[in-house]
This record gives sequence, structure tokens and C-alpha cells, in this order.
Amino acid sequence: MRSPIQLAAARALRTNMVDATTAEVAVALREAGVHSLLLKGRTFARWLYAEGEHREYGDADLLVRPDSLSQGESVLTCLGFEKQLDSADLPRQALHSHTWARPADGAVVDLHWTLVGVGISADDLWRELARRTETEEVAGRDLECLDTVARAFQVALHAAQHGVRHSKPVEDLRRALARCDERTWVDAATLARRLEATPAFGAGLRLLPLGAELADRLGLPPNSSVMVALLAEHPTLELAMGMQSLIEVRGARGKAEVLRRALWPSPRFMRAAFPRARRSRAGLLRAYLWRPVWLLARVPGALAGVRRARRAVRRNIARAGGPPSNDPR
Repeated sequence: MRSPIQLAAARALRTNMVDATTAEVAVALREAGVHSLLLKGRTFARWLYAEGEHREYGDADLLVRPDSLSQGESVLTCLGFEKQLDSADLPRQALHSHTWARPADGAVVDLHWTLVGVGISADDLWRELARRTETEEVAGRDLECLDTVARAFQVALHAAQHGVRHSKPVEDLRRALARCDERTWVDAATLARRLEATPAFGAGLRLLPLGAELADRLGLPPNSSVMVALLAEHPTLELAMGMQSLIEVRGARGKAEVLRRALWPSPRFMRAAFPRARRSRAGLLRAYLWRPVWLLARVPGALAGVRRARRAVRRNIARAGGPPSNDPR
């Protein structure tokens, strides 16, 4: 068994390797004419954690302009990375990033073109965030990242995305609440409104008592989005959000497509989700046959989560004094 000092050294080595990958990819993108912004990672670690404290992270998160996405992915391919899952592979389309991994060294990059919880278009998001940047040294290279206001916005958004299921985003939020002054949060709330991300921003802040007090002082409305409520609270997230998508989508054709994607996702998704599917074609077939059983076993918990989220949203709407345009059915 390794000592605490050895474990700390191993964690530091992993994050240093991620920083080296981040710098490598960001510089390669820059040289190819692709503008990128560093998200989280080293910027959060230096901003929120004191010397001697460690914030572990296992991948590089970079945001690129949407019309540069294909060019950016070509750069990753040239660097030896392989795309893990495309949006078309997922039971629910996750239209915010693609994950790339390099078999040679295990490096992982999430290439974003938008952020979860943002309502405006990816192009408009890029234009807004590209005006709120500064420079951070990562692995000896100067990389462009978000400024303090945009980081405060993102730390709340990231907490809302992962909610109580993951401790690190909530710990990041706790530290940001202690570090940032009221003016920073006022400006972050203004940015959230410009990005049509107020529901997720407020839901993220309200994961902590101190954040809930701040959200009230900022005049943020109670959350009125079922999807945001599910993001922040539910452990069987994908299935619960799939159920909510089935409720929200209009028309028989749309509902049939939601069901098709849930029951028969792509082989690439099945191999990533079920180890048996990676072994052989027969294993893949057995995984497909098993998937309906796997889903049915989780339906009661997911359905209960959807009901709780919808009740919570209705209570929020009642407290706010009336139904918004996206009043849940």
C-alpha cells in the first residue's frame, strides 16, 4: 500500500500530465488557426486552491468556436487522438462536447462547442465568452482562459450540471463563494442572463446554503426548468432526462425517436457502456438484448426522480407568482 506522500505525488503527476496535454493541444490548435479557450483544469486549481492543496482532474477541457469544430477535430486526429462517442451515439443527444482519447498515452481531451445549461446558440456563446478572457501559464505555455467573472459563472454552471452526484464541482463552488466578492457574482449573474443560463446558474448556486443566500440577494428566480432540476439532483440522470425528453417532445415521430435512441443506441455506445459488448459480436448482441431489462430495472427510480423534479419546479413557479413560458406539463 502506498503512503499518503506517494499517493499525493501520483495525483500531482497525473495532473501535470493533463497540463502537458492541454498545452500541447491548445498550441497545436492555435498553430492551425483554431482559437480555443481553456475551461476548468489548471485555471480552477490556481484560482481556488492554495499552495499545497490539490485539485485533481483527468482530462483537458477546451472550448472552440463552433465553425472551427471540424478543423479542431482534425488537429486532434493528427495528434493521435480518437473520438470516443459522437452525439449520434448517445441515447440522449449531448450537444456540448465530444471526448477524444489517445491510446498511446491515455490522454483525454473534451472538445466543447457550448456549455450545458446555456440557452443561446453556440456561436453567440463563443462571442460572449471570447470577450471575457485572460492568459494562464500551463506547462510552460501561455494559454487563453476565462476571466474571473466568467469562471465564477462557469463554476456555478458546472455544479448545476453534476449536482450532488459529484463532490468536486460542489467543492469548487464552495471555494468560489468564499473567494469572490459580491461585485464578481453580480457580474456573473449578468453574464448568465446574457447567455440565457440563469436557471442553471441559480440552481448551481443553490446547491449550497451560502450560494442560496447569494442567489436570493442577486434576485435570481427559483428554477423553473425540470431538466435543470434533474441535472442538479438525480442519480439515474440519463434515464430520468430521457423520460423528461419523452414527455417534452411533440408528436408521435419525435417520441418514437427518443425511444429508439434509448433502446437501440449505436454499437460504439454499447461497447463503451457494457464490457461484454467489447468482446465479440455475440457479446454485443447479448448487450442489446440485455439493455431493455437494464433500463426497466431503473425505470421506477428514474420516474420517481422526474416526479420529484416536476413537483419542485411547480412549487418554485407558485412561489414566483405565476407560470413561465416553459411551465412543466
